[in-house]
Amino acid sequence: MSQDAPSSTDPLVQLADAVLHVGRKLRAYPLQDERVAPLTALECLVLLHIDAHPGVAPSALASTLSLTSSNASTALRGLVKKGQVERRPDPSDRRAVCLHLTGEAERSVATVRGMYRDLLSAIGLPAQDVLATVRTLHAIDAAMNDSAEQ
Repeated sequence: MSQDAPSSTDPLVQLADAVLHVGRKLRAYPLQDERVAPLTALECLVLLHIDAHPGVAPSALASTLSLTSSNASTALRGLVKKGQVERRPDPSDRRAVCLHLTGEAERSVATVRGMYRDLLSAIGLPAQDVLATVRTLHAIDAAMNDSAEQ
């Protein structure tokens, strides 16, 4: 290890490690509910992104979520087959498509969000800590998006 290599006590290394561990546990959390079509963790991520960005193009979705085009295509195919996502012609370019949630998907998203809320609320973190963490993670996400686009 070189002299300049950060140690495991570096706060930024600890942050990255914690995000990776929590992300893995969230992905492994069973998001099964009789009111929701069976969804993989990747499908949930894609649904939540389309909900936040209705009309997103498949390529933009893949780029923003750092997915390979084949992984994005597989997730989207599964979501279309499950009646969760619709591909609609892009009004500005009829050759392109935009992604939209179906009514069933909107109910699924609400259920999944409720499951995440229930899971995390059981931990009992103070609201101000949660909000500070969310702000920090949004800032990191935006900065990483900006650096990837350059």
